[in-house]
Amino acid sequence: MSNPKKTYLIRTEYCSDNDLKVIKGFFGNNWREIKDKQLNDNKLKYIDWVYVDGKAQWDKRLWKLNIGIFSGLADTGKYAVADKSELYKNYVKINAENAQKYMMKQINVNLLDKKDVKLLKSAKIKGIFKNNDNNTWILKPVAGYKGSGIAVVDNYDDMINHLLVKKRKKTHLKRYKDSDKWVIAKYIDNPLLIMGKKFHIRMILMYYVNNKTGESNGYLFNDGIIFSAKKKYVTGRYFDKNIHDSHRIKGEEITFPYGFKDVFGKRKTDKVIKDIAQISHDVTQILKANNAGCYERNENCYQLFGLDIMIDDQFNTKLIECNSKIGLSGYPNIVGYFKNIIDITTV
Repeated sequence: MSNPKKTYLIRTEYCSDNDLKVIKGFFGNNWREIKDKQLNDNKLKYIDWVYVDGKAQWDKRLWKLNIGIFSGLADTGKYAVADKSELYKNYVKINAENAQKYMMKQINVNLLDKKDVKLLKSAKIKGIFKNNDNNTWILKPVAGYKGSGIAVVDNYDDMINHLLVKKRKKTHLKRYKDSDKWVIAKYIDNPLLIMGKKFHIRMILMYYVNNKTGESNGYLFNDGIIFSAKKKYVTGRYFDKNIHDSHRIKGEEITFPYGFKDVFGKRKTDKVIKDIAQISHDVTQILKANNAGCYERNENCYQLFGLDIMIDDQFNTKLIECNSKIGLSGYPNIVGYFKNIIDITTV
């Protein structure tokens, strides 16, 4: 007897139109798009692959399907790494040595907590700007994304102005539902540069859970993209986001590891690959330690995480963030992401 067919839910809400054409073309007749009226259709049991758009994937009717579908992890689990304020704390819990090695030191504050506000005004926080080695810190709203609300500061007054004064004015933060929680992290003031520009590497980690057996695994996709700043890097001028913010610039993407190796050579590239593999393993262990799992009605689930990696000029590799909402548009070998397991490494 042949194995029964399963239905897979593939999250593609951030794919470009071209990506969707590639994916649909690859799966051919086995690729179907779910319409609202089909959500409870028993015929879904006989479809190999299912496309669900961003709106439908969160439809509660999907939870009632009595078939083995893939969907995202339950929020309580994925935010153990996707929440900026939780990632560092949870990393320290599972491996304090690696947390110190692969992440920048950070302080979490809640502006609604009187104790945290008092801490911000204390000599302890003022003292972080008196370090002779590096006085630069980055301020990131936990609820922020795509660089919104971020500031880089090298003195105490600028930090307080950004966190407390601008907060009261509600100018740059009004878009956030929760702009009171912040991460204050050590800034990499000596980044490795490509063509004179600051950059970060976006790698994709897939975390899979079998809800019946409890089996869970992490898989790191071997290909990534290098996102760079628009302007060449100079120390200081932290107000200029074109120098300090690195984003995908269409038509200027450099692949990792291949394009990276062309610039820095095999030995240094292999060292970074090894570091990223260890980081991915550690992130997987954080998810396991926090019982990241499926919604109750799903037999299986998976979540794609975007690991944002930076490297300093001494080739120290650092995990900056772990994003649960990512875009696959423009990634190299898009077919390979969905084709088979050959293109990923178990971590």
